[in-house]
Amino acid sequence: MDVAALNSQLVIVLLTAALPNGPPPPGAPRQVLVTEKNNPIRIATETATAEYGAPWMVDGTVSVPATDAPVTYHLSFTWSAQEHQATRVFSGTVSDAQPALSLPDSMKLAGWTVREIGPRRPSPSEGSATGGGSLPSSPKVATVGELRRLP
Repeated sequence: MDVAALNSQLVIVLLTAALPNGPPPPGAPRQVLVTEKNNPIRIATETATAEYGAPWMVDGTVSVPATDAPVTYHLSFTWSAQEHQATRVFSGTVSDAQPALSLPDSMKLAGWTVREIGPRRPSPSEGSATGGGSLPSSPKVATVGELRRLP
C-alpha cells in the first residue's frame, strides 16, 4: 500500500505544480510543462518515504471533457536519480465527485493479513533499535467491524 500511496501523492504534487490554479476549464486537452531546477519532491506515508531529486520536469496533458467531469491526465515525470535521470509515466483520472469508499463492519477479512501501521516496536532481542515498518498484529479478526473495535 505504501507504493500506491506514494504514487498518489506524487501525482497530486505534479498536478498541483502543473496547474496551481486548479483544473483547466472543460474543453480540449491542455498541454502542461513544468521544470523545477532546485527543489526536490519529498513525500511520505507512515512507513515509507520517497525523494525525487532536482532538477525535475513534468510534461503532458490534462483535460476536463465536461463540467463536473473527472480530470484526465497523462504525465511524463523526469527527475535526477543519483548520476542519471529517471522517467515515469502516469495516466489516470482525478475526481472528488465519488463518495468515499465505505467498508461495512460485516466485510469478511478471510485471506487478509492484518498489520499494525506506525513505528515498529523492537523486540527485546533487538535492543534499542528503531525503524519503520509493520508487524503482523497479534489479535485475529474475522470482520472489518472486529478490526475497528481493536484498541
